[in-house]
Order: sequence, then structure tokens, then C-alpha cells
Amino acid sequence: MPPVLTESARTSARSRSVPSKSNNQNEQCAPAEVLKKLEQHILMDGFKIVIDLEKSRGSYLVDAANGHRLIDFYGFFGSNPVGFNHPHFERPEVQADLLRAAQIKIANSDVYSTAYADFVETLTRVAGLPPLNRYLFIEGGALAIENCLKAAMDWKVRKNMAAGHGERGTEILHFRKAFHGRTGYTMSLTNTDPKKTDLFAKFNWPRVSNPSIDFSLDAAARETDVVEREKKAEGEIRQFIAERGIDIAAIIIEPIQGEGGDNHFRGEWLKKLRQICDENEILLIFDEVQCGMGTTGRAWCCQHFGVLPDLLAFGKKVQVCGVMA
Repeated sequence: MPPVLTESARTSARSRSVPSKSNNQNEQCAPAEVLKKLEQHILMDGFKIVIDLEKSRGSYLVDAANGHRLIDFYGFFGSNPVGFNHPHFERPEVQADLLRAAQIKIANSDVYSTAYADFVETLTRVAGLPPLNRYLFIEGGALAIENCLKAAMDWKVRKNMAAGHGERGTEILHFRKAFHGRTGYTMSLTNTDPKKTDLFAKFNWPRVSNPSIDFSLDAAARETDVVEREKKAEGEIRQFIAERGIDIAAIIIEPIQGEGGDNHFRGEWLKKLRQICDENEILLIFDEVQCGMGTTGRAWCCQHFGVLPDLLAFGKKVQVCGVMA
């Protein structure tokens, strides 16, 4: 029989029950007080806006503190794909689905549901990327990247062990101006703002030049420039492979770098990376957490160039993050 809390325990000074400070359980903080209340407990380095979740519509965000209507060029770092209060979500059956899902947070890796199966089927239909039809779901784009890295490391180390090379093969080759997150492994890859990675332990993984397209040049000069810089970056990659190829598990790239400066790469460059990986038993990882899920007009940016990675990380607009493999 489970233990029963006695009346004396409930009324003792050590009781964990905390009396409510208000008789109105649904009382909300006044918009004008939101920032003042938050700054007592959290670092207030965000936008000084109190979003009105009811009045904000489409691409317009309303500040509840002053009533200002703002055009939203932010989109929660690309995580709000259909704007505010899309009419679809006003349908009673949709609201019922959302309420049912919001009432309990299921550990979907261990327990399954009809909603989970429906989502996976819909994701495959809308944004599937055959033959990458195996998924892993996780919360957070950086954690999606980390699981790509772990999968690549596991694959490469096992190959090396089978070949008698021991437990080697955990390095990840990446590019300058890359942003792949700010968690454990990803801090060894991210190199945009030094304040985001300085003072933290990092791996000395191979980092190479970023041969992105310079759109400030005219068309002819632009082509010449990017081809030369691609050759330079390829030389750096091949030098690292010659020196420590057995230790390199994967090459990771954002098909369009986001935080690094909206840096675009040619399809020819992505195809070259595919070739290098195939020649050297290295996995190719595309980080499409930001540039994927329709941003470029296709479900995935890499589809424009006819290049398939071995692993693709997704997130943000999908409303969940994860890996396609």
C-alpha cells in the first residue's frame, strides 16, 4: 500500500504545500510589469518586447506593453514558419488536438502514440528526402548536430577497429564562420562570435577556409573568385586528410551559413565535398537546421544541387529537431 500523508504531516511547519498568494489562479502579470518581474530572475539580453499572443497576426507582432504593431523579420530565429495565429489553428478539431498534446509531455523515444505516428508519416510525405528515411527526434538544433556527430564517430571508430587501427576516428572537419550550436561537441565547430565559445573546453578539430560566393563582385569576377577559393579550401581539406584522415569521421557544412553571414555555396562545391567524402571513407553531414524546411523553396536546400548527405540535421521550422539518415 502506498504511503499516506497524515493530517499532522499536512499541517506541520515542514509541509511542502505553499499557500497561493492569490485567490485567482488564472491571474496574469500585467504587460507593463513583465520585464520588471523577469529581470529579477533572468538575464535580460533579449528584445525589450512583451509579445501579445492574441493580437499578433500573420507577419505582425504586437507589443502588449505599448500596443505597437511590428513587422516580424525575426521569426524566433526561423522557428515560426506560418506567422502568428494562423486561421488553421482556430479550427475546433485542431485546437482539440493541440490541447490533447499539450496536457502531457510524452517521452516519445520510449512510449508511442497515434499522434507520433501521424507526425512521422506527415513529415515523410511533406519533407521526406529518400533514401534518408530513418529519423531520430530530439529537442534542440545543437543536439541534432551532436547526434549526427555521434553517429559519424561511432561509424568511423568501428570501421577503424575492424581494420585493426584501434579506437580512432572522432574528428570532425568543418568550416570557418560556421555555426552549429553552443553545446558540448558543437562548440568545437562554431566559430562566429568568439564570446559564444571562448573559455570553454574544445577539441582541436580541423577547420578550413569558407569558399562562399562573394555577391559584391560582378558575375564574371564572382565566378573566378569563388572557383579559386574552392580550390584553396579543397587543398586544405586534402592536406588534413593526408595528415589525419584515419581520424576524421565526417565533414559538416551548412549549405547556407546563417549566423556566419548568410554565406552561400555553389552546388559544385557541395558535390566536391560529396566526392571527397566518398573517396576517403568520411561521412558528409548537412546542417539544415536553419536553411531547411522550405526556406529556399524546396524542402531541403541540398535538393537544389542534387547532392545527398549521409546525415542531415533539421529543426526550427519543423517544430522539432532531429536527424535524417
